[in-house]
Amino acid sequence: MMRRGMERRGRMSRVFVLLGTLMGFGVGAACSEPLDTEALATCMFDNASQADKDVIKKLVVAALTDDLGSIKGLMLLVASGITRIAMDPCKLTVEQLGQAEMITAVRLYSEKVGQQMMEEAFAKLK
Repeated sequence: MMRRGMERRGRMSRVFVLLGTLMGFGVGAACSEPLDTEALATCMFDNASQADKDVIKKLVVAALTDDLGSIKGLMLLVASGITRIAMDPCKLTVEQLGQAEMITAVRLYSEKVGQQMMEEAFAKLK
């Protein structure tokens, strides 16, 4: 039982690494100032629509159920949503999307969405 949980956590880690890699898809021109990853993650979380968060929820479910057919499409939707949010309300440039800090910001954003999902799930149990 414990091993299954560890395998699922490993799968989820790989999902977020893939997502981070997808976000840094080769636009790696360096900018003079590194990104403030915490501020960016908070900005993305605050500006994400419920639909954006629902796509991440579907991605988590697909990863946990080994639904490989859905994972690829959902990864693209998540990456597209993150790119849109990061560039429009959060004012990132294309060059900044390629910075290494972007991967950290995406991980922090995803953790914030995951935390919100768990809080909502536990609230339903009360």
